[in-house]
Amino acid sequence: AITDRTRLVLLCTPNNPTGPSLSTDQVEEFLARVPEHVVVAIDEAYREFHDPATVLGTAGIFRRHGNVVLLRTFSKLQGLAGLRLGYAVAHPRLAQALGQVAIPFAASSPAQVAALASLRPEVQEELARRAEWVRSERSRVMRALAEQGWELPQSQGNFVYFPVGEQASAFAEFADARGLVLRAYGVDGVRATIGEQEANDLLIEIGAAWREH
Repeated sequence: AITDRTRLVLLCTPNNPTGPSLSTDQVEEFLARVPEHVVVAIDEAYREFHDPATVLGTAGIFRRHGNVVLLRTFSKLQGLAGLRLGYAVAHPRLAQALGQVAIPFAASSPAQVAALASLRPEVQEELARRAEWVRSERSRVMRALAEQGWELPQSQGNFVYFPVGEQASAFAEFADARGLVLRAYGVDGVRATIGEQEANDLLIEIGAAWREH
């Protein structure tokens, strides 16, 4: 709940690690109830993997709400995670405030060169093809797992999430023993990245084996 002490609300869409996303209507409805002095940061690290037909209309949301900050990264689709590079889209008042607390020289020269290179038209075309491939593979994997009886969140990220609860560590160890490294989240679930087709096929096999063991 938003109280008098609330200064910042973070919306992560698509959600990490579960994968579902918020619609434009849902975000607009939420923002209508948020006081203007409360900053709403929308983290869209996995935006490029979202179904383009239903992706959040953040450009319009940003123009309509002066308390909204959009957060993006070069770590996911561009594959530049090791460079720790991202950016914020903010209105002047908030941009100035961010500048006052930002770490000086946080983005190295090599990181900036790599980011600019990823924005070239020919690279953007390749990234678009890569994103489409991930979306296609994600759908294939989720269909196969659903046929096995898994009930998974509808992911819009480059991963799928297994809500196995307290069995999270056991499931991750089960996968590791069969050659696939997954990330367990405490006693909540396990996230599996959509990788190469061979790895995705192995994930499907592990999903079936777990349900049968």
